[in-house]
Amino acid sequence: NLFNIQWVADASSVLSVAVLAPFLLGICIAAPNMFGPDAEHNWAQPAQEHDPALFVTTLLWLYTGWDGLGCVAKEVRDPNKTYLRGLSSAMVLDALVYLLCLAAALSVDSSDENPWRDGYLAVAYEQILPGLGL
Repeated sequence: NLFNIQWVADASSVLSVAVLAPFLLGICIAAPNMFGPDAEHNWAQPAQEHDPALFVTTLLWLYTGWDGLGCVAKEVRDPNKTYLRGLSSAMVLDALVYLLCLAAALSVDSSDENPWRDGYLAVAYEQILPGLGL
């Protein structure tokens, strides 16, 4: 390896916070609309058509990265314990971020009958905080 593992871990933490910062900002701004007493949710009708190819490719895309953990198992101290803790916390944080981003997007009023199209999170976050959904 070109860099030592501690440097890579520190850089990964900094980059993770930088990537999550816009989403966390949008969630904080949308929180009153998400959980307030007069919260209006943009519940669209479920799609009538299902695209199995899109579903499978999405699952494969979500899986990328997780399979690479086996490549660095030799460099981890006590991988049985460390991987279990690390993967468990990563899955919980990942699901939490996805659910909170979805809740923030649902709190946005939309004049469109079915707004859930490709790129809708960018549209929703543009309404939450102009400039955030570039």
